[in-house]
This record gives sequence, C-alpha cells and structure tokens, in this order.
Amino acid sequence: SQVALAESCVAAHQRGAKVFISNSTAPRVIELYERHGFTLHRVNARRSISSKGSTRETANDIVASLGI
Repeated sequence: SQVALAESCVAAHQRGAKVFISNSTAPRVIELYERHGFTLHRVNARRSISSKGSTRETANDIVASLGI
C-alpha cells in the first residue's frame, strides 16, 4: 500500500538513507508524502504504452525525496 511504502521510506531515511521515489499526482498520494515530510516536485513523464512513438502522451508524476 502507499502508506506502507511511505512509512518504509521514512524508516530508511531515519537509518541514514537518502530516499528518492516517483509516484502519481493523485491528491491522496501528494497529501500522504507531504504529511511524512517529503519534498515534492512535479514532473512530466513520457509513457511507453503506445506502439507509435508519435502518439505517446506524457503524464504528470511527482518525485518525492527525503534527505537529498
């Protein structure tokens, strides 16, 4: 679950790890990572779902970091 992932990342950071993850821009995801003290950046990510490169779209994601 998203909560377990966020909590695992916080625990790793508390042990000295630098944490850098990407995720969706769903409001609940943004709220979760902000609540856990992550720094968030919005990025556009190109998706490789379409077999035609010309029709591939970009999606909005977040990059979240702790200790970086």
